[in-house]
Amino acid sequence: MIAAESVIIAVLGAVLGAALGLGLSAALAAAFTRSQQLTVVIPAGPIAPYIAAAALAGLLAAIAPARRATQMNILTAIAAD
Repeated sequence: MIAAESVIIAVLGAVLGAALGLGLSAALAAAFTRSQQLTVVIPAGPIAPYIAAAALAGLLAAIAPARRATQMNILTAIAAD
């Protein structure tokens, strides 16, 4: 459960970051080339490995908290809150 949540957050962040970066770069290119025709090309090939790497990083980041959660007594964890 912890690993799935971590991967979802990492992939969502990577997708939103890529979309925001592509959108802002297209807007900046359009502002600089106002008098010329603008064609925006989205390179899906290079972007996909970065999103996969973000998913792997999220999975690796979840290993330590997941191990700590499995070794903790549930009643002790509830009492600590």
